[in-house]
Amino acid sequence: MRILLIHSPFAESLRAMGHEVLVLWPEAGLADLPVLVAESGFTPDLILQREHMGNRAFLRGLEQFDCPKLFWSIDTHLNAFWQRWYGRLFDLVLTTQPAWVAPLKGMGLPGVALLPWFGRKRPFTPFAKRPRPLAFAGRITDARPRRARLLEFLGKRFPTDHRDDLDFDAMMNFYGEARLVPQRIHLRGDQFPSL
Repeated sequence: MRILLIHSPFAESLRAMGHEVLVLWPEAGLADLPVLVAESGFTPDLILQREHMGNRAFLRGLEQFDCPKLFWSIDTHLNAFWQRWYGRLFDLVLTTQPAWVAPLKGMGLPGVALLPWFGRKRPFTPFAKRPRPLAFAGRITDARPRRARLLEFLGKRFPTDHRDDLDFDAMMNFYGEARLVPQRIHLRGDQFPSL
């Protein structure tokens, strides 16, 4: 199969399975996919775009490809507000989050399925030997006030290490050095005690 990947780290794995793979890393903003693909001479049997928060590219011209087109939403909980519209350009929207399958379907997307994030086998460090008591990886912006309140709350009580813009391997190393990694926030802003 000839697979066109957009912002995806899976090229080598797919090639090892016998697929012919082209990987594109368009810049943030609008990207004219037919032009990018024409430059390579590649005719895809499948297109898979992975959400890339640091380089949010929107593909133009998907309708010119007569093959299945998939979009893989990684941070659906943060980005469903725009993915509900962008996802309509694809045959299938995949999400890493089981709780978001039904809501995405309810938003009128043509197809939605679960594709959890992948894992890698890594050496285990006993928790007592990990140098970071608490670690959080993620962007803190005005658009994410809950994260800011969470880190403020935790930072008053525990030594907290925060990083953003880590690539996947760096994030896994960072987490591997931590005893506790808070990642999901289900509380409303008014439910944080004494902030």
